[in-house]
Amino acid sequence: MKRFISIGILSFLVFAAAPFAHAAFISPMPTFENQIVLKSAAPDAAKKVHDAILSAAAQYKWRVVSDNGETLRLNLVVRKHELEVDVHILGSAVNVDYVSSVNMGYAKDGIDASSDHCNYVSGACSGGGVKDVIHMHYGKWVKNL
Repeated sequence: MKRFISIGILSFLVFAAAPFAHAAFISPMPTFENQIVLKSAAPDAAKKVHDAILSAAAQYKWRVVSDNGETLRLNLVVRKHELEVDVHILGSAVNVDYVSSVNMGYAKDGIDASSDHCNYVSGACSGGGVKDVIHMHYGKWVKNL
């Protein structure tokens, strides 16, 4: 009987916490501005950075959506998550801008557009300095570039 009660309590706790489980994977969205790729400002730095980004993209399974030489639009699919970013090449540095995502928990200013509520678990909407929020692995996946 004690075992049955213990299993019942454990089951209740698991199902009660399930709606909030996704919020644990949400964090403030990091920014990637003026990220130095090459330490030298050689005349062909932009070409070398472009080639390095393409190499890293291939290694980490990013797909090139478009490439005009100065801006790369890249797409990454990891299991059920999909992410699209623009990589702007600025000589020996890059800026990476978020474009869109699927199943990444993205919320502008910490507000979930589908339900119009704050994502309190991530710390967004808790007063000053409200930031966009997204899946905690967004930063890791972008840094791989």
